[in-house]
Amino acid sequence: MVGTGVGASLGILIKGGEPLEAANHVDTVLFDKTGTLTNGTPSVTDIVVVAHPSTDGQEGDDIASSSSSCPDELVRLAASAELGSEHPLGRALVNRAKLLAKPLETPVTFHAVSGKGISVELSDETVHLGNLDYMDECGLQRGHVDDAVRGRLEAAGKTVIYMGLCDRVVALFGISDAARPDAKTTVAQLHARGMAVYMVTGDNRRTAHWIAEQVGIPVHHVMAEVLPSNKVAK
Repeated sequence: MVGTGVGASLGILIKGGEPLEAANHVDTVLFDKTGTLTNGTPSVTDIVVVAHPSTDGQEGDDIASSSSSCPDELVRLAASAELGSEHPLGRALVNRAKLLAKPLETPVTFHAVSGKGISVELSDETVHLGNLDYMDECGLQRGHVDDAVRGRLEAAGKTVIYMGLCDRVVALFGISDAARPDAKTTVAQLHARGMAVYMVTGDNRRTAHWIAEQVGIPVHHVMAEVLPSNKVAK
């Protein structure tokens, strides 16, 4: 039982001798991404306001006069929506608002769809945050969402979170979470022992591939866009 005791001291819980012996025959390891292969302390690096056609049909943004089109105000509203969240991406938005010294509101209602996004009622706004599919599910107008910008952010390993207000998508946030310093060495050691190493994540494919390349996991061993409820099945 010395082995289980040593494991416990290192934060590894082993339920008895039989599982410990079985570990000797493990040939495949699956890692989650956020907080396991990455530091788990993401930060907001990009804020992109989404333009919508003006009411006269010309190019422009018919909410440009609203404070809700100001990047700092968008961060404040998004952070207010995530105020009680334990999700690392939510904390990144809250931390960004704190850097701006922006006062946050307490949400009136909070609705979450696992692996997709949240809808939160504040005092004067209903805020939607999540992936682009979730924006569509909420019936929001996409406006001029720039796929090239999204692709550039994702190709740099950033997670893209969309924000909706009223009936439209108003912004997207690029959020970065660096790979853990020891992740590449750990993966290499597992490979040296003949183990297959996989990554399972709810993040998009391009972002997941970027992290995988940083830590030495083959991209064909990446399972991306997996809902939390499906991770165990993988």
